[in-house]
Amino acid sequence: MSYRITSYDTLQANISAAGTTIMLCRANLEQVELSHEDMMDLLWRIERQIAELKGMQVELDHMSQRRRASRTLIKSRLRVVGCCP
Repeated sequence: MSYRITSYDTLQANISAAGTTIMLCRANLEQVELSHEDMMDLLWRIERQIAELKGMQVELDHMSQRRRASRTLIKSRLRVVGCCP
């Protein structure tokens, strides 16, 4: 079984499932007894997840900028051809 994400649909489904999981954890957070060490561990894990999401956001921003730049480059190479002599 491959865990590689190869399509927008798979990526979107995974992001959606992660969001749902986080909302469910947050909704029941006050009902869970946590030691100080447990809280510190959870805070560390949350920070790591936020860092991963921010990294993904930066990568998507770079991809978007590169695509815009390549479209501009392609358009600038096109020459205007008159329709009438």
